[in-house]
Amino acid sequence: MHSYVKESIEKIEGVETGRSVTYLVVDGELKGMYDPYRVTISFTPVEGKQDEMCIAEWAAEFEPLTTSTPAPEKARAAALGFLKCFDKFQLSY
Repeated sequence: MHSYVKESIEKIEGVETGRSVTYLVVDGELKGMYDPYRVTISFTPVEGKQDEMCIAEWAAEFEPLTTSTPAPEKARAAALGFLKCFDKFQLSY
């Protein structure tokens, strides 16, 4: 069992400017554990506060290659930490 991922190579599959990005893992340790492993990170403006706030979401589509492969909980935790970093940003126009 992998305790963490040292390398992951992704291919961007789609971008909706200012809204979302979707990528597919094409090589690395995750590819050896799941196929596919696809992630979409999206940002949805909060109604009435479009210029001030948004809801960030991380969604993963994955299929374990074996029945003993665990769900990617560490990837989920890493993504949550990444998205929380956006709370610290102040955007200016």
